[in-house]
Amino acid sequence: MLLVAANLLFAGCILDSQRIDDGGIVIDGGGSDASAMSGAEVEAYLSDETNMNITAIAEAEDKITIELYSKDLEDGELLEMTFTIGKDDISQLSNTGLAIQSGMMALEYRVIQGASTDVNIMVGNQWFHARDMVPEYIDPFVELASEDDDEGGSDDGLADLTPDFGVLDFDLSDMTWTVTVDVPSTQQVATSSNDTHSIMVEFLEFPPRLHQLEVNSHDGNQAMKLSIVWGDDAALTVQNTYTKTSADIQLDEETERGDIEGEFTCENSNKIPWSWVNDNWDDCGDNSDEGVDESEIPDSIFEFSGDVNSDHEHEVLVGDIELRVGSEDSETEEFNYSLSMNLDDGSVNLTDADGSWWAIEWQDSDEDGFVSAGDAYSVKTNSSSASDLEVRFYDNWSESYEGGPLPGFEVFLLLGALVLAALRRNIIFPR
Repeated sequence: MLLVAANLLFAGCILDSQRIDDGGIVIDGGGSDASAMSGAEVEAYLSDETNMNITAIAEAEDKITIELYSKDLEDGELLEMTFTIGKDDISQLSNTGLAIQSGMMALEYRVIQGASTDVNIMVGNQWFHARDMVPEYIDPFVELASEDDDEGGSDDGLADLTPDFGVLDFDLSDMTWTVTVDVPSTQQVATSSNDTHSIMVEFLEFPPRLHQLEVNSHDGNQAMKLSIVWGDDAALTVQNTYTKTSADIQLDEETERGDIEGEFTCENSNKIPWSWVNDNWDDCGDNSDEGVDESEIPDSIFEFSGDVNSDHEHEVLVGDIELRVGSEDSETEEFNYSLSMNLDDGSVNLTDADGSWWAIEWQDSDEDGFVSAGDAYSVKTNSSSASDLEVRFYDNWSESYEGGPLPGFEVFLLLGALVLAALRRNIIFPR
């Protein structure tokens, strides 16, 4: 991949090219009459907010993918990040991804999804097949810009993916550019540098369009690279031949030990809540509620509950999902369960091996037959060992427990956006 990237970056130097001075005059072979950019034109292009506005560029394309890479080495600690966002309006698919390398930690995650029930998720270098039974295509550029506005961001949207040369520590107007052009491929490469950084800009097509922009510090500690591809090079597809992965059900969950149902009958026939028994206070008036044998006190009700929250994205059939109650073996990490219910059943009442009762319920709030936001579950029991157990959901379609190959991708996506915002000010474009 590095070799391929290198060939892309420096193709203008390898192919039959023209070299021009800052006035746009050809000074090194090629023999073409094609117009090459002058240094002044490069400066003007990069200074034009219209050309550098990623949101506007994306709006004008049916198929486009943008990738932003950053690198920072500080006090011996290396941080590398790559953020990817793309769309294919023709196939109605989006492409979002994040890769992080920091010390011994590495994470790479990508999702291709949209108007297809098939969803492709990549973790590391392995692709997985997920599904969304109620598919919807959302332009990721529009979505991210909308989220930025909702959070009080600028109206420009995607500001953190838009290079801002106003914060560069060098003035573009003072730079001398060397430009090479390869006419057959319509590629132009402009390079320049100052005392601390070098900059390379690659254009394609006539009139020129930004393809790559790269900034590197001379000490090798900092780097930024923006890459833009469009047309067929940015076409997206999904496959259904990858290893299946489970649904990722986004839940807000809690467990609670409730009060004992019913009341305690005192020897004088008064009735008090069971929670008042053996509390070192004479609540009955005849002290019969103190010193009660623990075996005579019923178990309190323990409840597991959860709501599918608004972050839930991929809707699957309730009949594909099974609710299980059990515990994980600390050695084998296998989840052992003895109680279960298919969500399609709605509710069941079960008795465990100890004779305790269990009431399990799934509420399909909108009755659409899918696991979707607003749905909820409840598991109630009088079992004294309930606090040692947990609820998990098993996806029969993928034959694995819910959570997908890497739970909580939205968290990583948000993390990436936040970090990139910081990098943009402190690393990518250092003052």
